[in-house]
This record gives sequence, structure tokens and C-alpha cells, in this order.
Amino acid sequence: MTAVELSTQMPAVAAEIDSADYATRICASRKLNMRDPQVANLAMPYLIRLLKSEKKYVPEKAAYLLSEAGPTAVPAVPALVEAMGDPRASVRKNAIFAIWHIGPGAKEAIPALVKALDDRSGGVCAQAASALAVFGPDARLAIPRLIRLLDAKYSNDSDYFGLDWRHHEAAALALGAIGPEAKDAVPILIRRCRERVSESFIFALGRMGPAAKEAVPVIVAALEGRLQISALNALGDIGEDAAPAIPAIAKRLDDPQTRLSALRALAKIGPAAVPALVEELGNADPHRRAYGAIALGRMGPAAQAALPSLAALRGDTARGGPDFSSAAMPHSVGQWASYAADCIGGREPLKDLLR
Repeated sequence: MTAVELSTQMPAVAAEIDSADYATRICASRKLNMRDPQVANLAMPYLIRLLKSEKKYVPEKAAYLLSEAGPTAVPAVPALVEAMGDPRASVRKNAIFAIWHIGPGAKEAIPALVKALDDRSGGVCAQAASALAVFGPDARLAIPRLIRLLDAKYSNDSDYFGLDWRHHEAAALALGAIGPEAKDAVPILIRRCRERVSESFIFALGRMGPAAKEAVPVIVAALEGRLQISALNALGDIGEDAAPAIPAIAKRLDDPQTRLSALRALAKIGPAAVPALVEELGNADPHRRAYGAIALGRMGPAAQAALPSLAALRGDTARGGPDFSSAAMPHSVGQWASYAADCIGGREPLKDLLR
């Protein structure tokens, strides 16, 4: 249904959404393309009113439709916050889901989301933690309660203290999105990784940056499993303090699936990783020589010690590195070595070469 058609039919559509009949509600909701901003704006006042419906599943459906509108639904945020106080857990959960999809523009909901971390409904609690992740550092108010949730004991209870790993992982993602200000969570994140390694925990530790240097051994251990890319990214984010991991990272240069992530991590670690990257410059594979040079270039002035090795490669005409159609871009190992030397001298590195 187009916005023009909806302008006259919306009252009837809203009445159908407010029906106690499941099929009627579903058919009516399908008439609303909430991804169309014009449709969303026409439907929003009606859906806001339906958030207060006493009928079963109607407020949930209204919240879900608002979630589909994404950032367009920012004007609905106060009503969604009010719906988070509904006695029905399913309504609270769906209201939070909508706020999550509205995104950063819904930051006035942060205090209510923080309060929802103490909700006795496990689903509501986990949803609130997940939603907080979209606000990044703006959600710093939630740090103490997120740490409390991350530290909560695991059990099969339905109470707040002891839900399941979803809650720990949702809390970790939110804390990681907040970043270094949440560094007090590092010891608990390390403990959680030792209990059960998770991409969420690894991500959060990496986002803490240098504050997570004590986590380097547990992240290195994750390199032996299915989370190699996440672990490499985290070690790179920790930076210079991840230097003890260099030998383990360098081993991942032999695997095409992990090579670029390993190069990116080494470039972020800085001077201590220069010898490992210089070794790549002598590899028999011209692509590896070229990408070793690119990683050194990304390191910038911190890679001064690599300049003699790069100079020795300038005459290398073997084709290697990213495949560019532009004749102005480097194509040979020697050209990439010259590019890297320029970056070490102060040139701004090209973006996304190690993606």
C-alpha cells in the first residue's frame, strides 16, 4: 500500500491491527511498508496509540512495526520508553527491540534501558543489553549494571542472577561498544573467556584497547580455534601491549584465510612487529612480499627500521598485492615497497588495502 492510499485507509488498517484475531492482525500489518518513510510517518501516530492496547499481542505488533521503520521512528521513542513499563514482559521486550532498531537517535531511552537490565524477565534483560550496544560510549551510564550482568552466575533459573550465556554475551557486546571506559570489566571478560571462549568476549576485550593487555594470553589461546579472525582483530586493537602475541600472529600469515587479519594486527602492534613483517618481504610469493610492504606502510613512521629492506625491493618487478585496474596504482612488489617507504616518511596510507 502506497502512502497516498494509506492516507485515507490508515484508520481502518489500525483497527485491523488492533484486532484480537491473529490472521486479521497479520494481514493488516503486511499492508504497511514501514521502510518507506512516508508510510512510517503516516502510520506512526496510530501505532503509538496501539502500544497501549490491552489486547494480547497488539502492542507487540505495533512495536515490531515501529522497529521496521528504523531511524524514521525516532518520534515514537517516548511512547516506546513508556511501553517498557508495561506489566507484560513481551510488550517490554518488543519495545526495547524497536528502540534497538531505531538506533543512536533513540538515546533518550538509555536510562530506561539501564533500568531494564534489572528486569526479572530474562528476555527483557538480554534485549536491553543488546540494545545498549548501539549507543556506544553514550551508554556509559550502564557500565556498572552491565558488569553486574556479565558477572552474574550461570544457572537454569529464570531469575536475573543466573540466566544463560546470552546475557553474558549481550553484556559483553554492550561493554565492548562503550570501549575503554568500561575497562573494569576486563578481569570478568578474561574469566568468561577461560570458561567458554566466545566471539563476544573476544570482541569486548579488543575494544578495551591497551587496558586489556592482561587478556593477551587468553586471546592468543583463541587463535587455536574457530575464532581466529576475531582474536587477531582484538590483538590488533590492544596495540603495542599485544607484542607478546607476535609469534602466534605471524604463524597465521601462512594461511590465506587469516593472512590479511594477521597483517592488520601486526601493523597495529607497531615497532615490535617490524621484524615479522620484514621477514614477509623475503617470501617467495610476490603477493606476500607486496602485502608485507603494505602492512609496513600502514604502520607509518613506526616502521623506520624496515626502510633498508624496502629499499632492497624497489627493483622487484613481480606483480603482487591488491589488483587495481588503475595504471596510477602500484602493481608490482617494487612499487608497493616504494609506496610503503613513502608512508613511513609521512604519506597518508591508502585505506582498506588489508581488507
